[in-house]
Amino acid sequence: MLYDWLVVFFVHEILQDQIIVNDSINNILNKGCHDNTIFFLIRDSIIQPPGSDSMFFKLSISMLERNAVSGGFTFTEVNDFKFDNLNKNCWRDGFQYVFSKIKCRRRILITLSHGSALGIDVDKIKIKRAQNTPLSFTDYTIEPNENQLHLFSNDFYLISKDDSSILAGHRLYLEDSDLKNIESGYIKKDSKFRHCRSLEILWINDLADTLCEILHEIPVDIVLMVNCFMQSFDAGYILRNQVEYLIAPEASISSRGYDYPKLLEYLKEPGIPTESLVEKIVLDYKNMYRPDDANFLMTAVFGNHLKKYKEALSLFENFIVILDNCMDKVIENLVAIRNDIMYVSFIGTNFNYHYPDMIDVFLWINLVLERLPEIFDDKMLGNKFGELLGQTVVAKFVGNTLAEHDKSGFPKLGFNGISLFYPTKNDYRNLEDMPFCGYFDKKIPSAFRRDSSWTLFLNKYYSLSK
Repeated sequence: MLYDWLVVFFVHEILQDQIIVNDSINNILNKGCHDNTIFFLIRDSIIQPPGSDSMFFKLSISMLERNAVSGGFTFTEVNDFKFDNLNKNCWRDGFQYVFSKIKCRRRILITLSHGSALGIDVDKIKIKRAQNTPLSFTDYTIEPNENQLHLFSNDFYLISKDDSSILAGHRLYLEDSDLKNIESGYIKKDSKFRHCRSLEILWINDLADTLCEILHEIPVDIVLMVNCFMQSFDAGYILRNQVEYLIAPEASISSRGYDYPKLLEYLKEPGIPTESLVEKIVLDYKNMYRPDDANFLMTAVFGNHLKKYKEALSLFENFIVILDNCMDKVIENLVAIRNDIMYVSFIGTNFNYHYPDMIDVFLWINLVLERLPEIFDDKMLGNKFGELLGQTVVAKFVGNTLAEHDKSGFPKLGFNGISLFYPTKNDYRNLEDMPFCGYFDKKIPSAFRRDSSWTLFLNKYYSLSK
């Protein structure tokens, strides 16, 4: 059968949000879907056996079906899905099963888990793909020297078990130090230390490659991300050939996500334009929260058309090459501009608690053009960026608190719809694994890093701004 729509809801569970996710799934069940739509749930569930403190992930695939007896809807687990649950990349098998199996005119992919701007499914508490007790995590920051890495206790899991000397050395150091009570310590930088490929994360580059392998040149029409910070330059550029529209937050987002019953209602409408559907989804996101809800006040969600991201990166490259050529002369101005911009990747309701250090790229570009006009020969550069942004962002919602904040002057948040990794200083390399692996470890492939010189720009900026 040829369906009008295939909807795939991929959930990598978050321990503290299981009830919220179940509510969303119940809302989908209560609504059901029209005969022109087929809906699959790929759920990476956290399983805790009765009487056990151990937890582990287990992947399953279910299809939304109408119950012949009650007339209501139910999720029925498919019985012909074969995969290795101990493989942390078994999500690929789930995607392969669904996307290759179903014939349809258009596709929607919904992803729900943590987000990091560079990938999804990030969790500081490690739950393995086999029965084990999760390792604990303590928020604590120490400044290591340039020859050391600072690790939390949960990073023990990330170190290759084959390299027992490093692991043993780390544990010994903890036992002999004052740091043992906070489950944190130093380890000497070593060429043997490689953990980036062991991170429990679905890198955006891997997602793009998987969709390309399955669908080839056919893009997914809409990807809705219930993952924090995913409306980034990196994600949009990497997905540009595999996804037509990306709906995602530039800030954080509640696990409640979007208004799924209304989405399913819209899919009944024959031939509804994809862009109109994107606009409706973002508008309904705004309307589903109370005006006093933190998720209404502190969230910025955008629906972006990804076709212009290649052109945007080309223009951006020209822009940073000009800055690079005269950086030694304008470094003080660049530092002052950077200090006038706040992180959009703050967590919760605390502007000062941020990760993974993303800023709004168009706010930064506009401030550079405004304060350093003499270094740019092309006086229409700002207009060109503005036109590209207008053609890219087709729908947006910026929470009241965020919008009001920027009216009070600097430092500002921006929230124009695309973020970029830009810490105020370079200590992130020692303190945070995600940015280090995403930008500076060549074992993690990234089309954005490959095609842009942003990492080189950051290195030069930090070397001059000490």
